[in-house]
Amino acid sequence: MSRKARKEKAERNKSFVENLKKMKAMRKAWKRPIASASASASSGASPVSHSVICSACGITTRVPFEPTQGKPVLCRPCYDKRPAREMRVS
Repeated sequence: MSRKARKEKAERNKSFVENLKKMKAMRKAWKRPIASASASASSGASPVSHSVICSACGITTRVPFEPTQGKPVLCRPCYDKRPAREMRVS
């Protein structure tokens, strides 16, 4: 392997590792709880949540948004079980 080829391979590996670090940081931010990410949590006020009934299973749950009339609201377990085709916005 020539010196130039080794240098190019090292650069590719370096950029790959940098991208992995960025992806880890984004994944960590994504998994952060909603309350700690909101501005109201940092000011000491509690985040607003609304009590709703899950459209799929019927249990009472709390959501961090105001539900819209006529749109289904799901609890966390039902939301996580949705098929991939329902996740796309039409």
